[in-house]
This record gives sequence, structure tokens and C-alpha cells, in this order.
Amino acid sequence: MHFKHRTEAACPHYLKVCCGLDKIKTDGKPNIIRRVSNNESSQELDSKDDSNDRSAEVDFEKCGWNNPALYVFQPKRNNSDSEPYYANYGEFPWMIAVVRRSNDTDLWARKNYVGGGTLIHPKVVLTAAHIVQNKNPDDLKCRAGEWDTEVTFEIFPHQERNVKKIIIHPEYYRPSLYNDMGLLFLEESFELHFAPHIGLACVGNSLPPPGTICYGMGWGRKIDKKYAIILKKMRLPLVERQECEGLLQSIRLGPFFQLHDSLTCAGGEDRMDMCKGDGGSSLVCPIQTYDRNVRYAMFGMVAYGLGCHSRKIPGVFVNVPNLKSWLDSTMESEGYAKDTYTY
Repeated sequence: MHFKHRTEAACPHYLKVCCGLDKIKTDGKPNIIRRVSNNESSQELDSKDDSNDRSAEVDFEKCGWNNPALYVFQPKRNNSDSEPYYANYGEFPWMIAVVRRSNDTDLWARKNYVGGGTLIHPKVVLTAAHIVQNKNPDDLKCRAGEWDTEVTFEIFPHQERNVKKIIIHPEYYRPSLYNDMGLLFLEESFELHFAPHIGLACVGNSLPPPGTICYGMGWGRKIDKKYAIILKKMRLPLVERQECEGLLQSIRLGPFFQLHDSLTCAGGEDRMDMCKGDGGSSLVCPIQTYDRNVRYAMFGMVAYGLGCHSRKIPGVFVNVPNLKSWLDSTMESEGYAKDTYTY
């Protein structure tokens, strides 16, 4: 994995930033890294209000915003066929790793990784039912703020919260992954205020039109069949329903296959796909921009695929808007507000 630094200064590691001694704060006051526009440089501010800050026109504390203020380097796309894209640090701050509690160290243990999830409330994670079905909540925890699974000194520390309760869609059908949605309710909330690399996802109300460029992410297998160490970012255009159905019929599923309303399709581009280990991870599409900041909404979750990284074979995702009424009603019945993921 190679990275291009934005500075020519020599640093011991790509996650470390060299600071002059006169730039180091010693007063003990907390800093907040704010979002920046194209005309501003990334910088740290005290936690007081800045009435002259142009970014105050947009509430970046709401769901769905990335945080380019954390982009201290740029992932470089390798021309090798085995190199996919990688997400930048802070690009998808709602990404959750669902892991077994037996993983009791800061380092990543692949055997304890269950799948992906999406933070939609400080105390609630949305994921695919198939990765948590028959799991005991006492055995699971959720990790937020993860990015590089082989280092423990990222710019901000990850956070972990134990799962208290699992609720799966009552009409979930395992053989065909219909209604493949589940909610993980946590024992404690994630701390968001002083964690600019952790944020909430927006949940979409209706699917964007076919051809819309969306993105998937996860630590699943890459095209070289190795699991990703750094969070992947896959460019996945939405695929029209009948087109996807026809492609899946012709490839393996036969002429009688029908795509259920609770599922949708994306991808099909060469070497761009989600794969084993990505189940439950979100599919997000841009809904708003402000200079370098992009706001996304979640429209899908990784359900299944027929192989990985093959051209003309789209992946199948949970149709999140189709199941949003169940999501909203379940959140309400459990005593959680839905405005945390509403835009």
C-alpha cells in the first residue's frame, strides 16, 4: 500500500504529522478538527464558536458528511490489477466493524471479524440480518473509527461498544436473503463530540435512478483474494432492476429467478465489487456537496454476489429504502429518535 503525502516533511509513519514546537498546544484545552472549504487549509480550532466560519452555513454535525479535514494523505491508485481503491481516513465515518468480544486487543484479529455495519444513532448500528442471525448479543461488540486494521496509532483512537440487543426483520428469509435487515442496540453510546472520524449515516427514502454512482466500503476480500487491511472504497453504479434480474438469470440463477423488492443491484464494473467479508457494509450515494465536503445517504447493504470483481455481474444489496418503514417503527418502539439518520 503506497500513499502520497501532502507535505514534503519527513515523518516516521504515514499517519504521523510533524509539528513545530511552537505549534504544539500545552494548555490542556481540547481541539476540534473542523471541515474545510477549498479556500481554507486544514487546521485545528478551539472549541469556541467562530461566527466568521463560512462552513457554519452547513451543519456538518448532521448525518452523512465525510470529513476531508482528516485527509492528511491521498490514497494512490496502483495500476496493478490487484489494487482496488481505498477509502481515505474519515471518508466514511459511519462505518462499523462488528466483531466478537473475544477480540480483546486493539489489533485486528480476522477470525473475530463478523461483518460490516452502519452507525445510524450513537447507540444503534444497522446491519444485514444474515451476519448476526443466531448470534448472542453478549458475544458481539461494535468498533467505530477503524480504518487501518494493522495499526493502533491512527490520528484518533477507535471506540468499541458492546451489543445489548439484536432485532432482526420479522420477515427475514435466510435462503434467499429477503428482508435482510437487523439492528444492533448497544450498551452505551459512541462518543461523537471529540471524535471527528466517527459520525452517523443518513438513510435514504427512495432509490436514486439507475446509473447513479454510489460507493461501497468494507474490509472484505480484494481482487487478489486477500482481505483488505485498509478500508476499501468501491465505485458501484446502481443497476436497473430488470437489467440486473436478466444478468443474474443468465449467469447462474436461471430463467425463473426474480429479484425480491427488498433487494437491489449495483456494480458490474471490472474489478470493482464487494466480496466475502463485506456483508452488512453500506452502499452510499452522494446527496449534497459543499466545497470538498460530500454528504452521503445509505441506500443499500451488502447482501450477496455471484463471484467477486467480475465484469457484467452486479452485486446484490439490501434495498434499504424498501425496508425503512420497519426501521423507523422499530427505532420508535425501542425508544430511539429517527431524526439522527433523517435528512
